[in-house]
Amino acid sequence: MAFIFAIFATIVTLIGFSFARKIESNIISTLTKHAALAVGFLSMPAIAHLFKIEGTQAAGGYWVYMMIGIWVLSKIFGGSRHR
Repeated sequence: MAFIFAIFATIVTLIGFSFARKIESNIISTLTKHAALAVGFLSMPAIAHLFKIEGTQAAGGYWVYMMIGIWVLSKIFGGSRHR
């Protein structure tokens, strides 16, 4: 169940990143990316608490691994180039 929460949080984070890529100002874009990271990470315990689901402690670790993997893949394949 923790892996499903991590996938959901990763999708939320990546949606925020794609929104930030459309913003012209570098400062606002960076702030939006940081907000997306915070919202993505904090969505996991919030949803687990809301639905009273136990056993999701490992979701944060999975989320970090997924975000690092996506970052590495974007560097390898040249994606996410910001002006």
